[in-house]
Amino acid sequence: MADGFRNVQIHVLVCKYQPILRWHHRAMSAPYWRLYWNRARGATVSLNGVRYELGPRQVLLISPNTPFDSDLKGTMHHLYVHFTAGLPYDMLASRIFDHGLTPEMQREVRALVSALSRGAGGLDHADSLRVHSLISHYLARIPESVWPAEPADIRILEAQQLMRRNLRQPLPNAELARAVGMSTNAFIRLFRLEAGRPPQTHLMLRRLDRACILLQHTAKSIDEIAEDCGFCDRHHFTKMFTRYRGTGPAQFRRNRNFA
Repeated sequence: MADGFRNVQIHVLVCKYQPILRWHHRAMSAPYWRLYWNRARGATVSLNGVRYELGPRQVLLISPNTPFDSDLKGTMHHLYVHFTAGLPYDMLASRIFDHGLTPEMQREVRALVSALSRGAGGLDHADSLRVHSLISHYLARIPESVWPAEPADIRILEAQQLMRRNLRQPLPNAELARAVGMSTNAFIRLFRLEAGRPPQTHLMLRRLDRACILLQHTAKSIDEIAEDCGFCDRHHFTKMFTRYRGTGPAQFRRNRNFA
């Protein structure tokens, strides 16, 4: 990797354009980015008392785990993309970014909407690349000062990446410390200093983030998701999910049609 280069790993979870009749939700928090565009006005999202109107002249980007509200008057034709972007991009604090559409990007959005409206077996290669280009274009417009800083110590970043790649496996602190060439106690102290939380809490949150994505974007059973995300059984998974997300996994899944 080139010195100073940050690798953006965009992974699109869903990309759809569809009419929506009801869109009145509260605290729509999930661990992935959302990109929104609407053909006409009438829908709004709000965060901390600030309202943002959707419409044909702007794109909204909503960062992961942002507890925003949504409202709708009438019906809407709604383009939405859910995606992740890798570290450190998915760690951005709760924000909504309201971007205007340039004529060039408006043409790109309308070409994508046209492809999605045809609904013939999914997007082709060109349209799939168009989705990635649209995401990259608007991520690049977020000010550098807003992005979270990576850990100053490369060993903590390596430990976080190791966790992200191995969510299904037990990763005790001793094993993480050994992987980055540190003693266990020194690793725990440094991780807490750099990440603001103990390593096992960080690992738990990453497992729950992955579980949220699987609940909302796959048909896997809750038992399968518990196993895939490194929980010993469904009971422990449900207990931890409820503690950290404020609702059980079954209820969270029932909300998965939230665009």
